[in-house]
Amino acid sequence: MSTTPGGIAVVSAHNPLSYGMYSVDLAAEQFFGELGLPATHVVTQGPTRSGRMRFRLVRSPQELAAFGTVVYWGDFLNNPMWGERDYAGREVKRGWSATREAAWPQWCELYLDPWRLAPATRVFAIGGCFLGADGPAPAGTAERFARFIRSAELVAPRDGRSLETVRRLEPGGRLEEGMDCAWLLRHPPPPDRSGSRYFVCFLGRTLRGRDRGFLDALARRTGLRPVWLDWLNLDKPRFVADWRFRQMQRRIAGAAFVVTDTYHLVINALNRGVPAVCLHDGSQSAQDGTLGDCKKVALLEQLGLPGLLVDVTTPDDLAGRIAAAVEATAGPALEAPLAAFARRRADYVDLLRRALEAPPP
Repeated sequence: MSTTPGGIAVVSAHNPLSYGMYSVDLAAEQFFGELGLPATHVVTQGPTRSGRMRFRLVRSPQELAAFGTVVYWGDFLNNPMWGERDYAGREVKRGWSATREAAWPQWCELYLDPWRLAPATRVFAIGGCFLGADGPAPAGTAERFARFIRSAELVAPRDGRSLETVRRLEPGGRLEEGMDCAWLLRHPPPPDRSGSRYFVCFLGRTLRGRDRGFLDALARRTGLRPVWLDWLNLDKPRFVADWRFRQMQRRIAGAAFVVTDTYHLVINALNRGVPAVCLHDGSQSAQDGTLGDCKKVALLEQLGLPGLLVDVTTPDDLAGRIAAAVEATAGPALEAPLAAFARRRADYVDLLRRALEAPPP
């Protein structure tokens, strides 16, 4: 690798399983490809292959310093909660660090201080989640985090709650409300769904171990056949993952609606204009980890579609409440908020392009 700074490192999240995160990676490939910018897709902990995507494994600040621009693309990458829990835990599990405490400085250098060896590096944090970033963290984290926010050329958290968290911690940066990077993946025009005979379902987060009989009840109520996706099985087998993703996208696009407890499947469905009922645990009022249900509430708030949230902790007739949510968001009730969000997305994409294509200050 050249030691002369140049090119763009697009840093993606660790993703061994999720087709939702694969949609985030594909959005990066599409976005930077259309801009014609020399992007290198990077991960810091692997895997280095995901479907058709190939990543460069960057393990040190020296390797990151070889790039003139670093773009952190989505997920929790610059969130100290993710650094202390997920990143550090994975370092220990793989034997790369003896303890979480030993792994922490490396995360800080890679995700909060990319300028240490290359002060002229341009840094962007695009579509990141900062829920939980204000929680307990090692000494000195607040100062490092604030310096990162002040020094980056653009920080665009993916939802309003994340933006509020960042502003509370450090109001001095160039901050804009962004959106999850999966929204930036464009698809072919959807088919006519008016005669659809099925709905799509997947349970892999909140209701992973729960009785699924309510979906049978929903099928009887609606007269539609449930079609299951294998949304969190990206690695089996990896060489056909891209084909399987596109097959699932066709199923989503033709469905009457989607029922899921999985954040990125909600986005992928709504991105095709398909109603997506989002099952969540309403007792989780605060983000307690990267898989917490609070982020689902933030997502539907941002879209202006809170009616698509269905709380599974309420004991009465789950199938009936799902059917009611679908009916309540039919036609204009769904189309108008999605159209308004599409206009916001167009403005956001224009903002990103102008920021990335701007000459260095």
